Amino acid sequence: MEQKLLQENVAIAPFLEKDIATKADELARAGDLIERMEAENCVLRNELEGLSCKFWSCEEEKQRSDKRITDLKTELDKLKKAVTEQGNLDSRRLCVGAGEIDECSSSQRFQGLIDASTRSNLLKNLRKAPKSADIGQSQEF
Repeated sequence: MEQKLLQENVAIAPFLEKDIATKADELARAGDLIERMEAENCVLRNELEGLSCKFWSCEEEKQRSDKRITDLKTELDKLKKAVTEQGNLDSRRLCVGAGEIDECSSSQRFQGLIDASTRSNLLKNLRKAPKSADIGQSQEF
C-alpha cells in the first residue's frame, strides 16, 4: 500500500510542480504590471498637479483681466460723461452768447467748431479702441 501511495505521489508531483511554476510566473507578471501601473500613476499625478497649477494661474489671470476691463469701462464711461457735460456747457455758452455772435470773431467761432470736432473724433476713437483682452492676446504671439 505504501508503494502504491508513493507511486501516486510521484505521478502527481510533476503536475503540481508545473502548476506551482505557472502560478509563480503569473505572480511575477502581476508584480511587474503593478510596478508599471504605479509608475504611470505617479507620472499622471505629477501631470495633474502641473495642469492644476496652470489652471489656477490662468484663472487668476482671467480675474485680473476682467477687473481691468471693468475698470477701463468705468473710466470710459466717466470720460464720455465728462465730454458730454463739456459739450452741454459749450452749447449753453453758444445759446447764451447767441446775441453776442456778432461780437465773436470768425476765428473764435471756427475754434469752437474744431473743439467740437476733436471731441467727436475722440469719442469715435474710444469706441473703436481695441479692448484690453485683445491687446493681451496679441502680445502673447
